[in-house]
Formats: sequence, C-alpha cells, structure tokens
Amino acid sequence: MSATRERKDADRAAPDLDGVADELYALPVEGFTKARDARAKEAAPALARAIRSLRKPSTAAWAVNALVRDRRAQLDEVLSLGASLRTAQRDLDGAELKKLTAQRRRLVRALARQAADLAERAGRTIGGAAVAEVEQTLQAALADAAAAEAVRTGRLVRTLESVGFDEVDLAGAVGGGAPGASGSEDADRTAARERERREAREAADAADREVEETAATLDAVEHRAAATARARMKLAARVERLSEQLEEARNELTDAEKQVAGVERDRSRAERAAAAAEREAARLRARAESLR
Repeated sequence: MSATRERKDADRAAPDLDGVADELYALPVEGFTKARDARAKEAAPALARAIRSLRKPSTAAWAVNALVRDRRAQLDEVLSLGASLRTAQRDLDGAELKKLTAQRRRLVRALARQAADLAERAGRTIGGAAVAEVEQTLQAALADAAAAEAVRTGRLVRTLESVGFDEVDLAGAVGGGAPGASGSEDADRTAARERERREAREAADAADREVEETAATLDAVEHRAAATARARMKLAARVERLSEQLEEARNELTDAEKQVAGVERDRSRAERAAAAAEREAARLRARAESLR
C-alpha cells in the first residue's frame, strides 16, 4: 500500500482513533497496554495500526488526564486564567499580571493536590516528583495556548514543560489526533472579552462605591447644615431676647437718669433752703443777743 493511501486511511480512522484513545487514557495506567492491544485486535487494519501506536502514559500524565475527566470545571478555571495571563503580558499590564500570577500559583498547587487525591481514590499513590510534574504541566498549559489544548484532550502521554518564552514542545505528547489551535485562539479571545467585562464591572463597581461615598458625604453635609441652621435660629432668638433686654435696660437707665436729675434738683433746693434757714436763725440769734 502506498504512503498516500496509508495517510488517507489514517485520516479516515482518526475520529475513531480519538474515541478509542479517550477510552484507553481514562483507564488505570497498569491496564492501558492490555486494553490497547485488545482494542487493536478488534479494529480494522488501519485503525488497528493507529491504536497500537498509542503509548502508555506516564504516571504524572495519567494524573493530569484524570483532572480533565473528574475536575474539568476547576481545570478550565486554571486554563482560562492562562489566557488572561497571556493577555496581560501582551498588554504589559504589570498590576494585573502580578495579581494573576499569585492566583495562578494558588490554583495550580490546589489542582495538583486534587490530582494526587484522585490517584489515591483510584488506588494509586503518586509521589512528590510526580505531583511536581503535574504542576509543571499545568504551568506549561498556562504559558502556551496550544499546550492548554493538549491538556484539554485528556490524552496526554507525557508531561509538558515550559522553558522561558519558547513554545511548549508537544511532539509525541498527545495520544491520538493532535488538538487544533482554533480552540486556543478562541480561549484567548474569550479571555480577552472576559477581562474587558471584568474591568467594566470593576469600573462600574468603583463608580457605584463613589456614588455611595458621595451620597454619604452629602448626607453628612446636610446633617451639619441642618444642625447649623438650628444653632443659628437659637442664636438669633437669643440675640432678639438680649436686644429686648438691652432696650428695656436702656429705658430703665433713662428713667433712672431722670430720677437722679430730679433728686439733684430737690437736693439743690433743700441745700438753698437750709442755708437760708441757717442765715435767718443766725440773724434772729444776733437780734436776741442785742436786746439783752
């Protein structure tokens, strides 16, 4: 059979191969080879060759595949964060990048622990080195959109590694058909739209908080204004009372001054009368003296 014919047969068999691969990579590692060979015996020649070419996954790769099947929501959350990280890197958004990086570390560690828990439930203990490889693979998926799509297949054969800003090496990393790139591009666009929505929500929330703070400030000012108005009214009433008292005191002072003036006149008259009486008395004493 020609190479071209074999490629065409492989292309026609690819959808069936992915279905078989999905089933095989969901099995425990120790049962993979036996199940693969059994499926190959049942398949048509072209598909059988493709099935036999499927490689047994490493322990860490199997643990990542388990996450895809049993913790898909949490995994998608982490991988969508990777799209946001790449957007922040492109936009040179340092503050956003710092926040997302801290979130990435926390989520990746938590997801790696979940992978270890899933392995325990399946009766398989994975050591610290394998857990570290799971984290390394998740980090690679966060750094490279194509690596994220490879992880999403749930058919990893080996773990992935991100080196600097280079693309992640995916050669021989996925059993069955290779993942397409369109999904990763859509994920990046979705992440960008989600980021825009998040920023819009944050701006709206900030505006709402500003409105609330402004309303609270306005309420406080209105309370102070009302209190000041009440104090002003009290002071105005007091001033009015004091003005009335002052007017009364002035009237009383005027009356007192009039009375003092009258008393002064009466005293002057009394003094004059007393002086006249004294002179008359002196005259009469002198006359009486002269008559002796």
